[in-house]
Amino acid sequence: MFPLRKTILASITFILLCFASANVARADTVIISVNGSFNFQAFVYPQQTLAVGWSQSNTYTNVNISAQLGTWTGPATGTAYLTTRIGPGTTIADQVAVTAFTFPNTLTDFTLFTGLTLTPNTYYLTIANPASGTGTWAGRGGTATLTTDAGVARLGAYVIQNTSIYPPASSYSGTSDLFYTVRGNSVTAAVPEPATMFLLGTGLAGVAAKVRKRRKLTKVDVA
Repeated sequence: MFPLRKTILASITFILLCFASANVARADTVIISVNGSFNFQAFVYPQQTLAVGWSQSNTYTNVNISAQLGTWTGPATGTAYLTTRIGPGTTIADQVAVTAFTFPNTLTDFTLFTGLTLTPNTYYLTIANPASGTGTWAGRGGTATLTTDAGVARLGAYVIQNTSIYPPASSYSGTSDLFYTVRGNSVTAAVPEPATMFLLGTGLAGVAAKVRKRRKLTKVDVA
């Protein structure tokens, strides 16, 4: 009936959807970091696995995960798991990523995962040593330096006694802080600036006036 009106309404809908779906990315954001001056190195060997956990309420892209690892008796190989849970009942369906690696000879901030996309959830980084040698994971008994992005919470650090063929599914208990860092690009919903909202409101008011004028002209033509 009113092609112009339908076109205008479609345009308004498109504009509103653009505002609703727009995202803003903050590059190289520290999602969570537990670090400081270490005063112990926890052993990672075939009978013992270590893990840390955190929760996040935002989505991050291009996520890199590192941990301060070294070798006690080497060479030592390891496997890093990223899962959404740990403990009995955990399966490969809870796995986000997995990678095999060799523990560095000297204690260093060692990168385990790169380029991940992590949506709001709970995550656990588990480091196991299924072969020979003994790797280490640096930590601090006492207060470590904690840095988190908004909406991120540290869950703790854990010692896992390997009772399952899938290490993240074994029983665990709490331990002192272990050092690790998770970084990525934060993706958050865009909030339009006041000036932008004013221009949008003015435009919508103009569109409404044009629709009313067109409707009046149509009625006169019909009469």
